[in-house]
Amino acid sequence: MLEPYTPLIQFYAQTFLENKSGDQYMLLCSSVFMDIMGGIYKRLVSEKEIKPIEELPLERKEFYWNVAARPNIDSKEKRIKAAIAAYTINIVVGNDN
Repeated sequence: MLEPYTPLIQFYAQTFLENKSGDQYMLLCSSVFMDIMGGIYKRLVSEKEIKPIEELPLERKEFYWNVAARPNIDSKEKRIKAAIAAYTINIVVGNDN
């Protein structure tokens, strides 16, 4: 399913998991990370493997929206991409369903 991205996903997942004591969401500063996670998100949603972020409970949506503000993202469009990336990395590492 995600074979073309596997080495990069493993790197991002490992980085995310290793930073539990720090800011796990520092990856949101990377536009490459956000683009890759956005592509994975679209694929997983289209294959109906995960819920679209819009269908999550309000508390979860607010969590990802607030996380997306941490790296000082300056536009609504980028913040939406960052929220989706944060949701997707949590799916990848098994922290969210």
